[in-house]
Amino acid sequence: MALAMAEKRSQRFGPTYQIYHNNNDDDDGYGVHHHHHHHHYDYHKMKTMYSALRYWCAHHPVVADFRWDHNAWGSSWLFLTLSILTYLAMTQMVKLVMNRCKRPVPLGALPALYRLTLALASLVMFVGCAQSAWVEMEETRWLWRTRSKTRLGWLACFPVGTRPAGRVFFWTYTFYLTKLYELLDTFIILLRKRKLTATRVSRNATMLISCFLWLQFSHSLQVLMLLAHTGTYLVSFSFSFYTGVRVPFLPRYTRRTWVRLCKFARLGFMAVASLAFVGIHLWTGGCSGMGAWIVTLVIDFITWPFVAFLDRKTPKVVVLELDAQQQLQQQQQQQQQQHRKSGVIAKQE
Repeated sequence: MALAMAEKRSQRFGPTYQIYHNNNDDDDGYGVHHHHHHHHYDYHKMKTMYSALRYWCAHHPVVADFRWDHNAWGSSWLFLTLSILTYLAMTQMVKLVMNRCKRPVPLGALPALYRLTLALASLVMFVGCAQSAWVEMEETRWLWRTRSKTRLGWLACFPVGTRPAGRVFFWTYTFYLTKLYELLDTFIILLRKRKLTATRVSRNATMLISCFLWLQFSHSLQVLMLLAHTGTYLVSFSFSFYTGVRVPFLPRYTRRTWVRLCKFARLGFMAVASLAFVGIHLWTGGCSGMGAWIVTLVIDFITWPFVAFLDRKTPKVVVLELDAQQQLQQQQQQQQQQHRKSGVIAKQE
């Protein structure tokens, strides 16, 4: 019976199966081979997938040959200035228009699609930046080892004179482009007649400036900052997406708690990374991007008190957006009231 089964399988799968079956000493007599062959195949398959992932994230010509120069879209100071001014002007215009509207603009699935896009983009940037940083450390090992640095030291301090070109800067440039896309969140909030704080507007503008400075001055902390931000955005936007599409797989307080914990962890990680960056800069004699770090710090300290003052002066806005069930309930109550009034009028007549 075992021979008959083997012949049927050889006829089905061809001569390759027959050769493998005859040469394999680990066969159990029923055409079923031991699991270590499947484990070897799975390992080879996973290794192939990892090689493909590493190629697309770090070795692809678009990634490896990237250069931040005048040919890159959005690389000029004029573009940055006009983008921020246009963003602030459009925010005020939409805000004035929506103040005259009594009801929010129905956006349908647009907010959920916006969050899903940012969550997927954060995942791609996190994996791509991690792979690129690992490959970059392997290829420049001779450089950071001769300067008595470790891998963590290289992540926190690029050599002075580093040019904004290569794998890491490609993912920073991608993150910079997503900051432009993330400005749409402001207009989604306004169209839904929800409260827009000055903190959110200022954070979007300052983050755009920070990403531009990372690229322009080859900031040393951009790898750590990019990993911290994309990791946090991946968690927060994923939770926001599931909340927006009404799939509450976790309790409400759990979602908010996780997002807040991720934000606090990111702030703590950035503080520790900044201290390490300053310490290595003073100890080794210089790191790339110290000027960009100082400018970003000054902008944050200048804008924070002003933005906090504006948020205190901003009146509270009543959220007018209602769920579909609440709207149906209100319509039914209005119809019942109209029927009652018409019945009372008919009785009086």
